[in-house]
Amino acid sequence: MGFASRAWCGPLVLGLVLLAAAPREESPAAPIAVAAGHPSRLHLRATTTRIRDNRTIVETVDVAGTRRLVRRCREDLCTGTWFDGKQLADFGINGTPFPQTGSEVDVLITYAAIISTEFAEPDFAGQVEPLAAAGDTERFRVLVPGGVALIAVANARTHDLLRIEALDGSVLGTLSANRVGDTTLYGDHPYQSVVRVAEPLRGPTGPPTTIAGESDIPIVSPTLPIVPCIVDERHANCLIDTGTTPSGITLDFAERLKREPHGEMEISALGSYVTGVIDIASLSIGSATIKQLRTVVVPQTRGLNFDVILGSDALAGMRIIFDPARHSVHIGESTLHGGGTEIPLQFDGGIPYVSAKLSATSASQRLVFDTGDNGTFSIPFDAYRINQGLFPPLKNVKTYGLGGSADAISGQLPSANIGALTLERADIQAVRGLPEGHVGYALAERCGRLAIDFNQRRIDCFDRERTPPRMP
Repeated sequence: MGFASRAWCGPLVLGLVLLAAAPREESPAAPIAVAAGHPSRLHLRATTTRIRDNRTIVETVDVAGTRRLVRRCREDLCTGTWFDGKQLADFGINGTPFPQTGSEVDVLITYAAIISTEFAEPDFAGQVEPLAAAGDTERFRVLVPGGVALIAVANARTHDLLRIEALDGSVLGTLSANRVGDTTLYGDHPYQSVVRVAEPLRGPTGPPTTIAGESDIPIVSPTLPIVPCIVDERHANCLIDTGTTPSGITLDFAERLKREPHGEMEISALGSYVTGVIDIASLSIGSATIKQLRTVVVPQTRGLNFDVILGSDALAGMRIIFDPARHSVHIGESTLHGGGTEIPLQFDGGIPYVSAKLSATSASQRLVFDTGDNGTFSIPFDAYRINQGLFPPLKNVKTYGLGGSADAISGQLPSANIGALTLERADIQAVRGLPEGHVGYALAERCGRLAIDFNQRRIDCFDRERTPPRMP
């Protein structure tokens, strides 16, 4: 047996050695990677400190190949962006990444390959084509799968990268060379310091969330999804508010927890105000437990009995099914199951949006999906003033939100569409001071049941005859 094993292993090992030793074809731009010290093979961290509005902002940029983590911190409160080489995401103070669907990600994919010098390495998965030299520069057409073609421009003598251009010659970025030892980290601006980092680069994941099976919890409000929860071992009421980020805590409840706010953040809703942050160690809602959740302090909204607002940054790790007829909310893990009328979600700054048409002749527009709004549709009053034929006014009303109240005109739309879903005779409000339109929690009642799953970037509308699929 021993002899047979050696006889079989010999040729196999030799074949693997020969395969591994086969040289890769060198990139025509290889001198650029050599001159920069192969930065795409390293994890580098650059730091810059700025003063903005008399406040100190520390910007940290972590780069590993085409992956890039940008954090902008004021004291210990950080927001930023995460690019994993294929998708760009925003994150707020809880570090929950939401994909940017409106950005030019196809440009960024190739841009990242150039600025990292990965395009000049022999294992680069894209295409690099030398172009005619222009003066003292060398030029390369670079294309990455999933990206668009861009031009890398370098000094022909030193092979230092100078800029990145579109194919029409317009400059997309002028590059700064930041040195750490014999390695160059290219950036869109100079950094004050650059260091090498030993550990791998990891992107943000949001607050740790565990879901111990499926659970149903009661809704304790007749108009909004306010549910019982446990916050740092205290019983409380939590408002599930998809149109808010970051999550919030009322001042009254923070005082009951005997917590002092720290930091400073500006919040915009019906009004704008500066507030502080309260850190929650543990929050349980049904079978889900969220750890290390940061919440901004908000005023209590008139007539609503909630203590904590669970915004989009706290909801991203779970699937939630609203069932207004049974006055309950179902909590479970994010899942590929759909089955209802799917309404795709897009995100901007951590806020979910849907595409809607408010009449048969109107163009599609982007509306915030906001379960903290108890109506079906809300639009800015200024937009209604321009198009008063959208709906006949029925009555003047007062609407309430974080930061204050506002006057509104209510009415009814003859017909409207949200994605593939058609709604007849849907209620609508034109609200003074509202910055953009909303689709609210009343959509759940119009559907029968409404499932949201931020990880899958969708909501599903189920009528009463169809039951949303649940995890076994």
